[in-house]
Amino acid sequence: MFEKWIHNERDLISAALALGARTVRGWSSAEEHLAAKAGPVSQEQTSELLQQIRHGFDPTLTVTTGDAVDNGMAKTETFLKSLGSDKYGGELLPTIVSLRELIQSFDRKSGTLIAETRKMLGEVRESVNNADRKFGGTGGRR
Repeated sequence: MFEKWIHNERDLISAALALGARTVRGWSSAEEHLAAKAGPVSQEQTSELLQQIRHGFDPTLTVTTGDAVDNGMAKTETFLKSLGSDKYGGELLPTIVSLRELIQSFDRKSGTLIAETRKMLGEVRESVNNADRKFGGTGGRR
């Protein structure tokens, strides 16, 4: 099953491209940049993924970037509480605060990226289903 190979954003983008994401018009420069980093996907993986999508499975739910960011934020907060005191001379705190802001910014941006990737996969699903119907398939009907 494809959950064995979709582990991260790169794998998810590779899957979307294998399913025909390039046929969707209006790519942003950020999407082009992400697509350039995509890896190869075998025909077998693509066929299996397409079958699962037709049965209603959402492959974006297999990517747990949000969970990883949440865990990182919790660890950062614990770290801030343990090191942000006067016993370190007060110079460490501004650096830690800056790091926390960077992590929060990453959290927001990754959430946006995941949402955009899900939207793109929805559009790919629609394109695949339309093409399937055009060529006599079921068009994703269950």
